[in-house]
Amino acid sequence: MGCRSSAVNNTTSTGGGTKTAPDFTVTTLSGTSINFNSDLKGKPLLINFEASWCGPCQLEAPVIVKAYQTYKDRIQFFGLAVQDSIEDQRAFAQKHGLEFPIGFDPDGMISYLYQKAGKVNYGGIPTTYFIDSEGSIVAFFLGPISEKTLDQKIQTLLAQEEEIKSSRSTATTSNTGTNGTGTT
Repeated sequence: MGCRSSAVNNTTSTGGGTKTAPDFTVTTLSGTSINFNSDLKGKPLLINFEASWCGPCQLEAPVIVKAYQTYKDRIQFFGLAVQDSIEDQRAFAQKHGLEFPIGFDPDGMISYLYQKAGKVNYGGIPTTYFIDSEGSIVAFFLGPISEKTLDQKIQTLLAQEEEIKSSRSTATTSNTGTNGTGTT
């Protein structure tokens, strides 16, 4: 797995059917165990695969930090350090002011599973996935993401969430018109 920094290598996607985000369990920098299904699913999520040794990740980090400051009350942010050491990742997080949880993908297997699930044709980091509250991959971006593109992807994710809430509300409303037996 290598970094990709050229604009030619930037890949972005939205749509294309439902792509379920793979479950994983990792240990974070703080030593906490995090499981995707039980700890992260249920609220919109941005997962950023990165590493301290990756030059494009260094360039992207301030953009991720700014988005986190803007959207942290509306979506979750989670970092996954790929093939990185705890010490190097801790220094990377401190250098860039990353305040959201960061877990470890020591052999790159989680990154690989997300590439397959998202139908990403290229590997590399940084890669950012945008996942709705139901655990579906809404979009991804391969390469260092710009502030403008990150904002657009987050807006797409938030719009997807509104559709999910609306469909849940419609289902709930149609069920509340009955006495529980299917009759009014």
